[in-house]
Formats: sequence, structure tokens, C-alpha cells
Amino acid sequence: MHTKRTTLIFLAVVLVVALAIAWPIVFPFIKPVAFAIVIAVVFNPLYQRLLKRTKRPGTASFLTIIVFITLLAIPASFLVVTATRQAMDVGHRVSETTTAHGGVAPTIERVSAKPLATLGRYLRIPPSELKQRIEDKLNVWAGRMMSQSGALLANLFSLLANSFIALITVFFLFRDGERVIEGMDRVLPITKEQLQRILNGISNSIVANVYGMAAVGAAQGFLTALGLAFCSVSSSILLGLVAAMCSLIPIVGTGLVWVPAAGYLMITGHVGKGIFLLAWGAFVVSSIDNVIRPMVIQGRVQAHPLLILFALLGGVQAFGLIGLFAGPILLSVITVLLQIMLEEIREKDAKALSAQVPAT
Repeated sequence: MHTKRTTLIFLAVVLVVALAIAWPIVFPFIKPVAFAIVIAVVFNPLYQRLLKRTKRPGTASFLTIIVFITLLAIPASFLVVTATRQAMDVGHRVSETTTAHGGVAPTIERVSAKPLATLGRYLRIPPSELKQRIEDKLNVWAGRMMSQSGALLANLFSLLANSFIALITVFFLFRDGERVIEGMDRVLPITKEQLQRILNGISNSIVANVYGMAAVGAAQGFLTALGLAFCSVSSSILLGLVAAMCSLIPIVGTGLVWVPAAGYLMITGHVGKGIFLLAWGAFVVSSIDNVIRPMVIQGRVQAHPLLILFALLGGVQAFGLIGLFAGPILLSVITVLLQIMLEEIREKDAKALSAQVPAT
């Protein structure tokens, strides 16, 4: 005859095997589902307001997604239009400058002659050899970019597919979220209050990170505009707004603004300003992220700023863009779990102590 313990062990083993088999199926959907959770947490107040008015979860979920897409489409359209306009303007000015000096190649050679000579003396390499090395590196880089064009198209298709999956997931998270939480309350061997504390820690971490992204974008946009204005680049305020939006793009970020601007300054003969703008972008604009984001997140995630910084950097290194959320969420969950465990241990010790005290 089977005991209840034997049955539970058997079911647990079967469940682990089933989860291991299902992992390759589930893995491709982890990132879109994670982004869906972030969207659902951030827009949950709006969903709750719409739910009170419509009284229909499905309708409120659909309307919330429409609002999210609209808010996303407006800045994206502004970014594309502005970037296109600025690129055309810069291209026209560069064309005029290079034409006046005999073409693109002679202009680049004339502008780069003095910096290459200075760098060659510092590295003890003849300018001609240094120039050839740089050209070889650029050719290799261009070849890699051409070979990866197919991968870029595949990544674009993957992005569109993941976005669609994320939006579908958001819809069901809004509509069925409360029932999912109730199911977790019945299954997990913790109290409802403890589960709510864990969920609040996750929610606070996500919201704090969104605030951190907004603060970083504003700071990087302002610093980019300041650097561009110092270098006498036209439309510096507008480009600063573009840089603030570009700060959300992984890896490249605001470099999409100040790198082309520095290149334009160098081609048009302002080599010193171009070098300054590159240094300003690399060491000031890009580094402010590591200062502002932990400070903002600390307001909602009860952890030391150094731990938050490690969670951010480690999360990005391990998971990419979603790591900005995953790192602080894990830190927040670990902190809450440790607090709950300590409370349980203290409560157990208090009960044991009270049991040992004889009644009077």
C-alpha cells in the first residue's frame, strides 16, 4: 500500500522530469514574458482605473495595451523623423565640405594627418604604417558588418515576434492576474501576507527601475545636449532629446547621437572639438548611468547602493537589457526571503522559549 509520502515523492520526481523536458520549449519565451511582466506592473494602475469604469477585465486589458502602444509609438516616431532629418542635414553639410576639398577621401586624409602623426610619435609607429593598420581594421570591421546583415534581419523578425508575444502575455496578465496570484497562494507553503510581501518587493523593484531609466535618460540627454552646445553643434537641445530616448537602447545608447556628431566635427575640421565630444560621451555621459540608477532604485529596494550597482551590472552582463530588471528583482526577492526566514526563526525560538517557562 502506498503512503502519502511515497506518492508526493513520486509526483515531485515526475514534475522535475517534466519541467526539465519542457525547459527547451519554454526558454525562448522567457524574455518576452519578462518584458510583459514589467509592462503589466508599470501599467497596472491604469488598468485598475479602466477596469473600474468598464467593469470588464478583457476590455480594460485591451484599452491599456492600446494606450501603451500609443505612448511607445509617439516617441519612436519622433526619434525616427528627427534622426532622419538630422542625418540628411549632416550629410548635406559633409558633402559640401568634402566637395570643397576634392572629395571624401582627400578630406579624411587631410583631417586625420595631424592626429595620426601625433599618435604615431607617441606609439613610435610611422604615420604611413599606422594609417595602413587603421585602414585594415576598418576593412575587417566593414566586412563583419556586411556578413552580419542577414543576422540583423533575423533579429528584427525575432524582435517583432517577441513584441507580439509580450503584448499577448500582457493582456492575459491583466485579465487573469488576480486568479494567478490566488492560485499561487493556495499552492505555495507560505502565508498570504508573506506572498504579498514578495510580490510587493518585485513590483517595487520594477517600478523603481522604470523611474531609474527615466532619470538616466533625462541626465544623459541633458549632458549630451550640454556637450553638443559646448562644441557649437546646431540643434543641441533637439539632439539631447533624441539622446534621452536613445539611452533606452542597449549597448549603443546615447552613442547613436554623440559619436556621429564627433565624426561630423572632425570631418569639418574641428578635430579638437570632436575628440572632446568623444571623451565627454564615453567618460561622462555613459558613466552617469552607474551613479543615478542605483540612487533612484535604492528608494524602493531596501538594499545597499553597492549591492544594487552589482545587481544592475551583473544582470545586464548575464541577461542583456532585461537584466536591468532581473538583477534588482532577484536582489529584492532575496532580501525579502531573508527577512521572512529570520522572522520565522525568531518566532520559532520565541515559542520554544515560552514553552520552557513554567506556568505560575
